[in-house]
Order: sequence, then C-alpha cells, then structure tokens
Amino acid sequence: MPEMLDERDDPLELENFFPCPKPLYATLTTDTLVPVPDFTLYQDQAATLDTLAARINGFVEALKVQGCYDAAIPELSRMFTESKNTGLTPVKNWAAFAEKNGLQGAISLVDLKPIYEALIQCYGAMDQQKQQVYEITGIADIVRGQGDAGETATAQRIKGQYASLRLRSMQNEVAQFAAELLQLKAQIICRFFQPQSIAQMAAVNQLNEADKQYIGPALELLKNEQLSEFRIEVSADSLVQIDEDAEKQAATELVGAVGKFISDAANAPPTAAPFLIEMLKFAFARFKVGKSIEGALDQMAEQMKQQAAQPKGPSPEEQKLQAEQQLEQQRMQSEQMAEQARMQADMAIEAQRMQMEERFEQQRMALEQRANEQRLMLEGQLQAMQMQYDRWKAELDAATKIEAANISAKAKVDNPATQAATAEIASEVQQ
Repeated sequence: MPEMLDERDDPLELENFFPCPKPLYATLTTDTLVPVPDFTLYQDQAATLDTLAARINGFVEALKVQGCYDAAIPELSRMFTESKNTGLTPVKNWAAFAEKNGLQGAISLVDLKPIYEALIQCYGAMDQQKQQVYEITGIADIVRGQGDAGETATAQRIKGQYASLRLRSMQNEVAQFAAELLQLKAQIICRFFQPQSIAQMAAVNQLNEADKQYIGPALELLKNEQLSEFRIEVSADSLVQIDEDAEKQAATELVGAVGKFISDAANAPPTAAPFLIEMLKFAFARFKVGKSIEGALDQMAEQMKQQAAQPKGPSPEEQKLQAEQQLEQQRMQSEQMAEQARMQADMAIEAQRMQMEERFEQQRMALEQRANEQRLMLEGQLQAMQMQYDRWKAELDAATKIEAANISAKAKVDNPATQAATAEIASEVQQ
C-alpha cells in the first residue's frame, strides 16, 4: 500500500516503535527487505537433480530386453511374449534352424551393459549432487537420522555438533524473535497487571522456602518502571533439541562430581567455605536446573558464614568435662525427680486415707442419726399405744362399774339409800 491508511498513538506506550518484534526473515540482501528463499542457495544443484532424475527414468525404461529375430521363424517371438519365467517353445524344421546356428543366428538382442553402466553413473551423480545440497544447507546425515554403522560415536557426535553450528544462526534468530515477544509481553504485564495476578501467573506457591522470601522484592522491582528499564531482561531458552540421553548422562556425572567435591571439601578449613560455594554455583550455572539450586546454595553460604563468625567451641578436654558435668547434673535431676515423685505418691496415699476415714465417719454419723430417729419414732409410737391402752382400760373399768351399779340398782330400786349411792357412783364415773 503506497499510502498511509491510519495513524494513531501507541496506547500501551511500549519502548519500541513497532508493537511486534522484528519479523523472521530468511536471507536478505542489502537493498530490499523481501526475503530470499533458501532454495536459491542450491537451486542449481536442484536443477541438476531434476535432470538426473529424468535421465534415470529414461534409462530405467530403456533397461529391458529388445532386439530382432528372423521372420522366417515366427515361433521365436513367443519366447518373450508367452513365457513368464521359464519354458520351451517348439520350432518347426529344427534341422534347418540348427544349421543357421540356432538362436545366435536367428536373434540379435540390444546390449544392455552400456545402459546399465550409464544408469549406475546417474545414481552416483545424484548422490554427489544431494551431498552438495546437504553441505550447502548444513544438514548432515546424522541430523536426518542416518549414519554409517562403521563410524564411531565420536565421529557421529562431531557431525551433530557441526550441523548445530551451521544452523545456530537461524536458531538464534528464532530465539531473538521469541525473546522480543516476551519482552513486549513483560512490559505490558509489569505496567498494567496487579501484583497478585503476576504472583499467580508465576506460580509462586511452588517455589522452595529459600526463594519465597524474595517474592515481595521481586514484585516491587517489576512494578518499578525506572528500575525495570535497566535491571530486568527477558531471555528465551535455546531452541536446540535437547538430547535426553546426553542430558541424563551429564546429570549423573554432575551428581557424582558434586558428591566427590563435597566429600573432599569436608576436610577444608571453614574459611574456604565461601570459595567452595562459589565453585559449586559456577558448576551448576552451566546447567538449566542451576537456576533453582542457586537460592539453596546462597542460603547455605549465608549459614556457613554465620557459623564461621561464631566463636570457636571448647577443646576436647573441656567438652569431656562438660559432658561429665551434664551427666552428673542429669543424674542429680533424675534422683530429685524420683524423690519428688515418691513424696507426691506418699502425699496422695495419705490424702486418700484421710478421705476414706472422713467418708467412714460421715457414714457412721449418718447411721447413728438414722438409728436415733427410728428410736424416737418407736418411743413415740409406744407412748401413743400406752396412752390408748390406758384410755381403753379406764373406759372399760368405768363401763364395768356402771354395769355393776345398774345391776345393784335393779335390786334396790326402791331403797333411797341405794339411789343415793347410785347417783354418787354415776357422778364419779362422769368425773
């Protein structure tokens, strides 16, 4: 488009002019940004390969049995048209056929040896052309998954490394493209995203305890635009295909070397600890996993510095004396604890005995009180029964006297003296 369609300010205020990284070009010239295809590097060899392929096709078509035969003997044509593998063809007038030197005199075949040799030369020329293409493009046989069984592992590894060197420039361009994309993305995240969102995206909950203390300062650094401009850089990992077997072997060798290093460093003086830690960091930095181990190494180095700054411990004789004193103190403490436990047991037994005696005394007093109450109740009942008995006896005596008086009165009803006596008795009874 020769004219400008639209013009607007960048709403995100990115550092670079374009809101995208530099495009991935192939091969460029000095006068245009139109990429030149990589095919142009070996287009002459590709044309030669096309010519050789056409010639091979023609030679393959021509590589068949052709020739002439005597028309007077038509049976000869049946030998190549009717017979598939093997067979016999009858010939009339065999004597005359034999006199003419048989098949050699009746058939003349085209010599296929020159065609075969030309075909072999074409195949060889095609292999040479393909090898030139592989050398131009830098694609070795080991990269294509092919190899010579007679080659050593070192030779094949050298081929792989050579191919990686030839392709590294293109790999670096792809890595740079990815890095610039990540840088643009990082600018937008640091400028517009909340710290909580950045922490969740970074999966900070999966960090080890040694690195979690740096989460807050890291977020503050990301949100600080002035510091992020020159202290933060986003890099993309290499795009070279990782050889898993080589990586496992390297990890095994690293673990073995680190174990031997730590074993040898145990005899080193404490003052050499920082230097040894830096050597370990230097070794781990060559591996991708070293980024997650550096935090633990820094923490270990800080702990070793603190231990080195502390005063030295006592001598072996002093340690022995301190151990004996500690044993004596522990023995005395054990005896004291045993005595306290015995006294507490005696006190507990005495308290239980007193509680039982008090409980028995309370039960005895309760029984005595219950017995007194029952005795008083029985005495009251006896008194009530005695009073009732006395009253009943008195009534019975009175009734008896009245009855006796009535009997006497019947005998002496007419006697005034008897009436007076009866009145006197009745008066006494009423009283």
